[in-house]
Amino acid sequence: VMPYFASLSSQPLDRPNRDQAFEQWLATVHRVCGEFGAEPRGERFAGRLSDLSVGSLRMSLAESDQLSLFKNRQHIGHAREHCFYAVLQLSGESWVEQDQQRAVLNAGDIAVLDGVRPFEVNVSAQSRQVSLILPAHLLESRGAHGGSAAIACAQRIGANSAAGKWAGLLVQDAMSQRESALSDLEGESLLSALVSLLKPAVCSLVPDETGNYDKIYQRACAYIDAHLRDESLTPEQIAQAIGVSVRGLYRVFARQSLVVAKHIKNRRLDFCAQALRGAQGQGVNLTSLSLEWGFTDASHFSFAFKSRFGLSPSAYRRTNHQ
Repeated sequence: VMPYFASLSSQPLDRPNRDQAFEQWLATVHRVCGEFGAEPRGERFAGRLSDLSVGSLRMSLAESDQLSLFKNRQHIGHAREHCFYAVLQLSGESWVEQDQQRAVLNAGDIAVLDGVRPFEVNVSAQSRQVSLILPAHLLESRGAHGGSAAIACAQRIGANSAAGKWAGLLVQDAMSQRESALSDLEGESLLSALVSLLKPAVCSLVPDETGNYDKIYQRACAYIDAHLRDESLTPEQIAQAIGVSVRGLYRVFARQSLVVAKHIKNRRLDFCAQALRGAQGQGVNLTSLSLEWGFTDASHFSFAFKSRFGLSPSAYRRTNHQ
């Protein structure tokens, strides 16, 4: 595929030249990615689309400037297959929207979009994105712990999350390998590895009659207690470890009238209180105790402890050793 590119000149194009550049670019999009609608959002337009497919891993690099790209029901009616799009933002900024969910993507962030439901992608100046086609059957298989999987679309997978970091590295490595003679099996392996990385971040288990909500909650609580000393413990890390999406994890805790971050903090405070009540509690250094259980700020630890137990850590210790 020969990409079309209009110069990123600081001088605005006149309307006829801008429209001609845009129509040539959109024709390339249709050839490479299928039916889309698009609108330029500025007085000038620049766009390049390159086919970077490697075997079964179908992907393209889009470099564009102030553009809205979308699928409506007319475009969806022409779809040849049910697939999802994984969008990796390489540079610049964009936002994606589907089913009233919106995510802002910066460099390294990823979002997944369902190709058979309307969505919109808006890019800022000098945006670079990689778009990958993920066959629906690879994402929509049943979860390992029972229940069917619902895909959380237009949700930001952060560049610093485990899924975002490793998926981004895999995609960029695949881009660099494009000139190599990869076999079909190697391409399929790349696709399988990518789906395996993204699936825990976007698949939210839908409970069936076996009561999976309780099982997911129990697994999450066990993982949290085992990693409380890790100051960087996050909902994203927990969700990936137990095989649900972050959105699904929040939903499970909401059914218990809990918030994930607050539950983590309260469990840390409970273990701190237990240490202060113990036989060695009088000799415990409060700053060391707070650091041991994931609190990086001593004053924040003291405030949080008093909010939970009604006493400062030192007063709580005195009360339990009188």
